[in-house]
Amino acid sequence: LSLASKSSADLSVQPSFFEPKSTWRQRSATSSAGVATLLGAMPVRAVKKKAKKACCRVNTSSSKSAASVLRYAIGLRPGIFEEETTPGKGNVLWAVQSGAFDGLTKLKKNQCVSRVPGMSEMCQKCEFARAMLEGDDNDSADEDDDAGAGSGCGGSVGDAGGGFWPTTWILPQDSKRLKAELRKNGRRRASRKKTYIFKPDCGSQGDGIVLFQRLDEPGYSGGGTGVVQEYLASPLLLDGCKFDLRIYVLVLGHGSDPHVFICNEGIARLCVQKYEPPSDRNLHKSSAHLTNYSINSMSAGFDRSEEG
Repeated sequence: LSLASKSSADLSVQPSFFEPKSTWRQRSATSSAGVATLLGAMPVRAVKKKAKKACCRVNTSSSKSAASVLRYAIGLRPGIFEEETTPGKGNVLWAVQSGAFDGLTKLKKNQCVSRVPGMSEMCQKCEFARAMLEGDDNDSADEDDDAGAGSGCGGSVGDAGGGFWPTTWILPQDSKRLKAELRKNGRRRASRKKTYIFKPDCGSQGDGIVLFQRLDEPGYSGGGTGVVQEYLASPLLLDGCKFDLRIYVLVLGHGSDPHVFICNEGIARLCVQKYEPPSDRNLHKSSAHLTNYSINSMSAGFDRSEEG
């Protein structure tokens, strides 16, 4: 095989098949050095690497039953959200119970929690009533310090919240006081009879709520853990129906300079049936007295919108 037609430059790069392999390796190294020299002589434009966007890491270690939904939501936005499973790590610490934050004493600047610790307890009727009454006791005591007067709240029974909070009995501790009130109510004339509403402590969606005027009212056993309040017989109406507005507010601080944040979105709930003042004839009409969606959506007169 003749290589006479090859130039010297070609021979310096390509080995001859008649040469030993050690010579091939030497020529290969020489060729590689030449390529490196050539590349080094070429003008190179500096390329700035794009900074990798940091993902928002969602900690699911305490999410329990919500874990599957969170993982699904995280998967919908790859590169934006990613899952973190080490307790205390990540940007969003997701929990379904306040106890998950036990031992967590301080958040970093780039961290937040999925719920305010203690909110689940405040959603329980008895604890919320106690907080309202206790707050009113403290305010009254501060105002009456100079006069040396007490709060006049009468234990856990009383009016609170500057007039908008109705008289409340917390059961079972106020059972005797409630029975005394009901006996007194039984002696009132029909036009002046008061109506009371019982709400179970941990109930939701209207379950277990009962309106009554006497202790032996059908549907009310007189026992259980919950709160009883005076029912407001003259509520504000919309087209003749009871309604409520859920406006979500976050208050930071207290005293003369609190910071208040109001959510742009809220919920309006309406009763299906027209409202009538409570009496023996209509206390059982839940869809006229209670605005709970779960109750009114099951009523025959419920008009479901096309938007759901």
